[in-house]
Amino acid sequence: MWLNTSVERINRVGGHATSLDLLATNNGGYTGTLNLTANTGRVILAAGAFGTPKILFRSGIGPTDMLQVVNSSTDASKMISSSSWIDLPVGYNLDDHLNTDTVISHPNVSYYDWPAAWDTPIAADASNYLQSRIGPLAQAAPNIGPMMWEEIIGPDGIVRQMQWTSRVEGSGGEPNGNTMTLSLYLGRGQLSRGRTTIAKGLNMVVSTLPYGDTNDLASVAIAIDHMKEALSTIPNITLLLPPANMTGADYLASLPLTYANIGARRANHWLGTAKMGTDSGLTGGTSVVDLNTKVYGTNNIFVVDASIFPGMPSTNPSALIVVAAEKASEKILALRPGS
Repeated sequence: MWLNTSVERINRVGGHATSLDLLATNNGGYTGTLNLTANTGRVILAAGAFGTPKILFRSGIGPTDMLQVVNSSTDASKMISSSSWIDLPVGYNLDDHLNTDTVISHPNVSYYDWPAAWDTPIAADASNYLQSRIGPLAQAAPNIGPMMWEEIIGPDGIVRQMQWTSRVEGSGGEPNGNTMTLSLYLGRGQLSRGRTTIAKGLNMVVSTLPYGDTNDLASVAIAIDHMKEALSTIPNITLLLPPANMTGADYLASLPLTYANIGARRANHWLGTAKMGTDSGLTGGTSVVDLNTKVYGTNNIFVVDASIFPGMPSTNPSALIVVAAEKASEKILALRPGS
């Protein structure tokens, strides 16, 4: 294993990868060309929802507009001939949990000052952690909060999965103290999709945000109204964001879905940019890899990471990415090399 080394591109003859161009990113890294074992060598990309499309674009695999960008960049001299480009919808289908933060307050809620604990922890808490691995410092900051799930039938009849995760701190301008933030993630069933593209400087950007479908937003609004109704029965609770007299729909309308506000609305659970499926992008379909995770139009290039997910699962996707990778390894090993 080479650390501090990045893959610039896959060199190939037609649909067969022959080598990788590598670049050292720090001391100890490797710069040069790594040749694959003749006939049996394989490339397995696992660079994530942005890194994998970047490598594919620089390898002549992706939509023509993206390959033209690479061909007009500093990569031009190393770009594979346009006659060998493989036109696939790489970068499309970008997916993420849409996040919407709500805030409540209750006198029984008490904020723990995690930032201060880094330099000046409470002595008893530090001792409990060092001696017995117990207490607040043995948790994940900021506190292990309740989680809740709900299925919402949207106006379009599609069932969408909602996941609520909670933490003891303020947000949206509400201070810490007696506040809790309940973050609502829209997951399985959402229709919104975005796109990631490559710029002439070879940096990746989110050119289309994966949020904003009207039925997605309507479903989120329903979930917020349901949560407000459930919480309203708790004595002494105060609904801060949204306040008790604001509907979920009006609250969502007050929260911009813009690039300037993307930090507040994304969950950073990016998926989907090299979609797996049976409808090959080579023939007008939407998929980049087949059910063996092999890139369409190639015989030894595979993708095993978050980018192959067709859509968003209900929960945080980390464990599911690992499970998918385990299954992908079985499928890849079962294939005859070069098939």
